[in-house]
Amino acid sequence: MININDLYWLAGIIEGEGYMFLCRRSSKRNREMHNNFGALSFATRIGVGNTDVGIIKKMSEIFIDLGIRFYYSLHNNKYPGAKQYICINVMSYKSCLKLLDAITEKMSNSQKKLQANEMIKYIKYRLSKVAKRNEKGAIKEYSSMEEYKNIDEVFAKKIHDLKTPSILPSTTKRVASTIISW
Repeated sequence: MININDLYWLAGIIEGEGYMFLCRRSSKRNREMHNNFGALSFATRIGVGNTDVGIIKKMSEIFIDLGIRFYYSLHNNKYPGAKQYICINVMSYKSCLKLLDAITEKMSNSQKKLQANEMIKYIKYRLSKVAKRNEKGAIKEYSSMEEYKNIDEVFAKKIHDLKTPSILPSTTKRVASTIISW
């Protein structure tokens, strides 16, 4: 049983320190599909990079409790004095969807929540269009390639564009000990 406080904590970490985006698949199968149908698919990625290994450890524990598949990457910036940091990444459609389903409603109304909601729409769309396999394992034809020929690019751009704040910090009224306004 997962602790609800852990889910709120995870939502806050991802909302504050995390990233989510669509990246082009570079597999041979995807290149062949692109040549045949003119559409490239994208992979979803959600992650957090941090120098605090304790944060990454706690995230991994929650991911395991949720049944989410993930991987780590170590980064060593080449800038003098830069610290090493570890990233924890979730990449498959199903694992990203599990994660987003667990945390999105626990996020505040932020740009990251808008990205999360858009990514959920994308994943559900892609899962609905996944090629079905017949008994012999051969891939059946997609129902309508024209229908989603460029949909991946549209979703990728929308999620990318949502990284830009809808309210520019420079346009805000910032008065000490009062609620920020614009």
